[in-house]
Amino acid sequence: QLGKLRTQGCDVRAVLGKQATKKIAKILTAARVSLVRRPVQQNVLFVKGKFGKAKVTRAWVGGPSWTDKGLVSDGVTLVVNDGSAAGYLQQFYRVFKGK
Repeated sequence: QLGKLRTQGCDVRAVLGKQATKKIAKILTAARVSLVRRPVQQNVLFVKGKFGKAKVTRAWVGGPSWTDKGLVSDGVTLVVNDGSAAGYLQQFYRVFKGK
């Protein structure tokens, strides 16, 4: 799905922490999704634009529950809407660039 969004013109990038498996990286690479590996413990998915029928700025922030360890993890996902979500995007780009 991320590869499909990329081909439709979306800026799709991934920062993979140590918990992300090689299989996940291989799937993203095959879909030509830009990715980097960083020593992070937090996963962030950010959408700015059309989501369903609404225009949104939204971030989903979580822990290991977004990996294959999710079935045995107590990770929590936080959904951040609109104005305050922009801070997560700035942080994402900082980590993606390695700064």
